[in-house]
Amino acid sequence: MEEKLPTRISPTFHVLALSVFLMAACSRTEPIAEQKDSFTILHLSDTHVCQLAGARPQLVEKRQRYDKGYESLYRLLTVLPEKVGAEAVAITGDLVDSWEVESADGNLRANQVERFAAAASPVRVPLWLTLGNHDIRTHAVSQRIESRKGNPSTLQPRAEAARAAWTRWMPCFRDGTYYYKDIQVGGTPWRLYFLDDGYYLDDDPVGNLWDVAQLYWLENELDKTPDRKAILFFHIPLPVDDTNGDGIRFNKPPEGWPFPDTYQKGIFKILNDHPSVVAAFVGHNHKNVIEDLPLPAEHRVTQVETGAFAVDNDYWRVIELREREVSISKPGSTDVEKVVRFAE
Repeated sequence: MEEKLPTRISPTFHVLALSVFLMAACSRTEPIAEQKDSFTILHLSDTHVCQLAGARPQLVEKRQRYDKGYESLYRLLTVLPEKVGAEAVAITGDLVDSWEVESADGNLRANQVERFAAAASPVRVPLWLTLGNHDIRTHAVSQRIESRKGNPSTLQPRAEAARAAWTRWMPCFRDGTYYYKDIQVGGTPWRLYFLDDGYYLDDDPVGNLWDVAQLYWLENELDKTPDRKAILFFHIPLPVDDTNGDGIRFNKPPEGWPFPDTYQKGIFKILNDHPSVVAAFVGHNHKNVIEDLPLPAEHRVTQVETGAFAVDNDYWRVIELREREVSISKPGSTDVEKVVRFAE
């Protein structure tokens, strides 16, 4: 019989787990320079770890479906990376259900990032994260905290404080909330970019913010490394139609998509100008989707969403980088669903 983890983790265990996790931080965040014939990554998304004890009753009732996320993630990271031969774990956002929660006394309690750090402590391979909209979100019911309820941007009133908390607690964010990792596979140098696209906008048809500084950084890095194959990891998917005709799709693109200037600015211009980018791994919509994004420059980027781990603990994928291809597994299996191949 499988041993169940306790719902209540003792303070002693909590401190010990965090100590071991943080002591190993440096070794897990160094660039991976060893040349290999393949490199295997375990991909998860939308873990929604939360701690609801002491929260406003209205919030507990609304969010309690995620209250077992800690135990589920801890258990998976204890066993699955080794079982599938993963050399790294990537989780693309909504790591927590919110970074701070309104407590029963009306104050905000910002202990959710620490909760995630403890849940992630069993992992013994590099842990690479991106932030999602929930990771910079405040869960509150008081009008003094959420003055314009219903407007998505007001759910993220302290986004920079949230990012600061993530940089304090998680080693992969020690230099900021977007970064890259280099890997050599056979004769192919890879660069994996981990991006921050979780801030909502009300006046943009795509609905989320790709800040200018981050895009300049990404464009500059891609310009400098045209011979490195690139993969992007971020939270909110880019608008893509049902290009493979399987009836499963990302959220429907905005009316009139693509617009006349879509590929002349922002993230889409960067993708169009840089054929070195071969794939993007995302989350957010809580479903499993793979679609190719065709670009005017006559290359394409394969966008892969892995469903919410918080909804189904079998929602994970295995990514295998090889010299001339990327192999992507079916959800909850090592069986291959798609192989992305590219020329030398």
